[in-house]
Amino acid sequence: MHRSIRVLLSSILLMAALGRADAGEIRLYGAGSLKEVMGELSSSYARTKGSAFTMQFGPSGLMRERIERGENVDVFASADMGHPLKLLRDARASMVVFFTRNLLCHIMPIKHCNIMIFV
Repeated sequence: MHRSIRVLLSSILLMAALGRADAGEIRLYGAGSLKEVMGELSSSYARTKGSAFTMQFGPSGLMRERIERGENVDVFASADMGHPLKLLRDARASMVVFFTRNLLCHIMPIKHCNIMIFV
């Protein structure tokens, strides 16, 4: 993982921890596609800062809906900026930070492809 992304995400996690009244567990909801990287970052953060994490992953929209229904989280790592921005507009979030992007790829065997490309 790029060092700059690691530093930025660690900073985000630190801000979440500092914003809490207690120094206990940090609750993180994340998109399923971010599970591996958030797991690595939270482990690294926990080792250096001593905070424990409770993490749940799933589709970003469903995680947003859980927050809208009143579930409390400290960090919401969404795969779609629309979900955290909606929470911010609805005063259910205090800050939104764009920290990375990725490309969506789809691969299938050529025999199932009905797309013709003309050059």
